[in-house]
Amino acid sequence: MSQLSESASNLSSKISFDKVDILASLLLFFSLLGLPILTYQPNRLTSGTGRYLFDVFPGSIGVLILAVFLFFFFLIVRRLSVALTIGIIVVAMVGLFYLVGEGANYVLPKDAGFARVALGSGFWVACLALWLTFANNILKLRASPLFHVVVFIAMSCLFGLLIYVGLWDALSLMKEYKNELAFWSHARRHLFLSIASLVPAIIVGIPTGIWCSRSKIIKAAVFPVLNILQTIPSIAMFGILMIPLTYIATNYPGLGELGIRGIGAAPAIVALFFYSLLPIVSNTTVGLDKLDATIVEAARGMGMNSRQRLFKIELPLAAPVILSGIRIVLVQNIGIVAVAGLIGGGGFGTYIFKGLNQTATELVMLGAIPTLYLALFAAILMDSIIGFSKRKIDD
Repeated sequence: MSQLSESASNLSSKISFDKVDILASLLLFFSLLGLPILTYQPNRLTSGTGRYLFDVFPGSIGVLILAVFLFFFFLIVRRLSVALTIGIIVVAMVGLFYLVGEGANYVLPKDAGFARVALGSGFWVACLALWLTFANNILKLRASPLFHVVVFIAMSCLFGLLIYVGLWDALSLMKEYKNELAFWSHARRHLFLSIASLVPAIIVGIPTGIWCSRSKIIKAAVFPVLNILQTIPSIAMFGILMIPLTYIATNYPGLGELGIRGIGAAPAIVALFFYSLLPIVSNTTVGLDKLDATIVEAARGMGMNSRQRLFKIELPLAAPVILSGIRIVLVQNIGIVAVAGLIGGGGFGTYIFKGLNQTATELVMLGAIPTLYLALFAAILMDSIIGFSKRKIDD
């Protein structure tokens, strides 16, 4: 009986599968089979009708495509090496991109006129499934934090190249992109607003966090104010700031010429600065408060003064926690900058609100997708920096 249970446990260990890979692979397969991969729109403003895999491609080609992805599903859930599994997932991603690009050419009539073809829900769910599987297997490599950044950049270059060579030219998303000549100008503005508010928040927030960790009185006075600022909705914050900034621009024309006005970049930067303070101040305070007291006492016993202890011992040890606060702020700012499009701040929010006003879904996506991409890249980059700081402490 014991031999039977032992053999059963050995068998179960041999056939054990990764639950994330199985779930994501099933999601991939059923998204292609049960959801529309494309949407046909008679014109730019209509919602359109979904086109499933077998609507887009002739029967035999559709069966072949489904069989290929079923084969990918079979390979992904098998106990292959991690590197080989990642390679299969990348091939599946490229195949999915090629599938919708060619499918748009099938769906569009020869005399298309104002007709458009948009990406359907099946494509987005399939992308989510492949990304989950890809991220799950990348984490299994247990590589250095820099490796994740390199992989993200490499994948961005790969799919950027596919778009650059014209694979998606027939899709309405690319048509919107080509119609918006100021796209890259708004991209630069989005990055500028995100970083221009972060830098002064770091300069002000870290010293404030240090003071809060040193004095309970300062902490009791600062944190209620920062908590109130954090709870104000972004649109309300922009509206509040428009009043004093408009007054300044009116009464001090020189400052107005420098860009300090009630609308535009100035209220966006000031509002984001206020939102950035709480995570940085709180993480700095917590990072310093949670330090091992014996390490600080040992530094004091070595003859270090308070300034030396702060810069040589305390801040380096608290760096991962402080950087986590900066990570929160950077990702948060990238998202809130989109709202600044309402007050003429520029950035990708311009396309989001323009698309909402025109009920043009693809124009909304033109602003939403790059915003999501920047936030994801910022998170991966900051995670890499945090990982390096932790390794430095361990060494």
